[in-house]
Amino acid sequence: MIEYLLKSSGLVIILVVFYLVFLKNETFFSSIRIYFLTGLLFSILIPLIEIPVYIERATKNLSTLNFNVFDNETIQVNNSFDWFQLIIPIYFIGVLIFSLKFMFQLISLKIFILNHQKIKQNNFIYIETKKNISPFSFFNSIIYNKENFSSEELAQIINHEKVHVKQWHSFDTLLVHLLVILLWFNPFTWHLKKLIEQNLEFIADKYALEKSMNKQLYKLTLLKVVSTNFNISITNNFYNSLLKKRILMLQKNPSNNKKQWKYIVLIPILITFISTFNTKITAQEKSSWEINIAVIDLIIDKNSTNENLAAETKTFKEEFNTELAFKDIIRNSENEITAIKITAKNKTNSTVFARQSNKPIQPIIISYNKQNDEISIATINEDELKFTTNIADTLKIDSNKKKLTKAVFITEDGEKNEFILDEDNASENFYILKSDGTKGQKIIKTQSSITTISDKEKPLYILDEKEITSEEMEAIKPENIVSINVLKGEAALKLYGEKGKNGVIEITTKKVK
Repeated sequence: MIEYLLKSSGLVIILVVFYLVFLKNETFFSSIRIYFLTGLLFSILIPLIEIPVYIERATKNLSTLNFNVFDNETIQVNNSFDWFQLIIPIYFIGVLIFSLKFMFQLISLKIFILNHQKIKQNNFIYIETKKNISPFSFFNSIIYNKENFSSEELAQIINHEKVHVKQWHSFDTLLVHLLVILLWFNPFTWHLKKLIEQNLEFIADKYALEKSMNKQLYKLTLLKVVSTNFNISITNNFYNSLLKKRILMLQKNPSNNKKQWKYIVLIPILITFISTFNTKITAQEKSSWEINIAVIDLIIDKNSTNENLAAETKTFKEEFNTELAFKDIIRNSENEITAIKITAKNKTNSTVFARQSNKPIQPIIISYNKQNDEISIATINEDELKFTTNIADTLKIDSNKKKLTKAVFITEDGEKNEFILDEDNASENFYILKSDGTKGQKIIKTQSSITTISDKEKPLYILDEKEITSEEMEAIKPENIVSINVLKGEAALKLYGEKGKNGVIEITTKKVK
């Protein structure tokens, strides 16, 4: 909401400043009217347009973690009142006030017209009044007090107001009033309203003067209506406070149409504005399969359902372009699989696996090596299953019965690391994989990527000036944290020595009284 209002206000400022610099003294009023109308619509619509700019955000390499987000900076918890929250209610109060004022003006005008006798001729409605008001028009209605003017003067005035009616100037007036309601807080919007109304009078004066048989009388008529003091702001008034400017424009020599080249200057200004404020950078993350996961093992066991198998078939087709099929499935009275035939085929190889027995089948492992685009199928013993878990969020395999026995990660230098799950230390947010029983590696799940933290790369955690483990750090409740300070490089080494080589995270919590 605030972003839209700021963008719209910026376009209004450009519209006003450009007019004052390039068009203020020109007399091609009709094209200036088009300029204002287009600018009004642009100010309302362009902020709604968002141009996406797509960039590819690479997923992080495995076995790396970047702690260089902050450099000796402290994040403080701030519970003070946010005065920024008052902006929105204040804005809507202003909108309400000016909307009510606008509605009151429309209703007053409607009542005024209904209470007077109307004479319709051609496409015009003439309304005579006894009130001492300045002549004005609103759409096809022309209102005047004929007792204040001679017949010749009245003819001059009506010619002027007919121009407003024929060219639908009331539409411009209503549109700019609506913009004022929307952007009432911007002083440039109020000035824009004044400039638009002024230009409409210039247009009407120009056409009326061309039809006038007595040009001097027309100018004198403008001066005569100065004494009238009542008008409705949403109407086109024959007299307004810019009388001097109107008379000067009537005497001004017409501008050379070649000067309309000035509008071209506005094009790069608008392009710069749109490219700066109306673009949204959208990061396109690579699929989690594209990071360094080389081998994925899928376990099919006696309890695998037909729905699970169908989901795996679809996944292998979409993710690996591999045709995986489960056929000739036989189940016993307990719905356990006793016979199955599995076929797998891709561009590089194909394999067929079949088992049939009176007993439930042993677990079957389907191994896909992405690096070599190879797939193999074999049986394994129950005791070889190191863990049972659903990691669909990480590996994007839609099955509730899968069992992952190993994962092979390839580092940047081509080294392969094979891991199994440390089931005792796993949680819903991460897995701990072990390679040799002593060195662990944390696998953090995200929606589209996997990030790892090896034991060798863990930062040093300091809680209230005491060293803690990463598990203790994760158990800290966010509401108890007062500040977090992240150190890196020499700053970490200077304070904590060799322990701080991978970075230091200093956490300060609330003191318990």
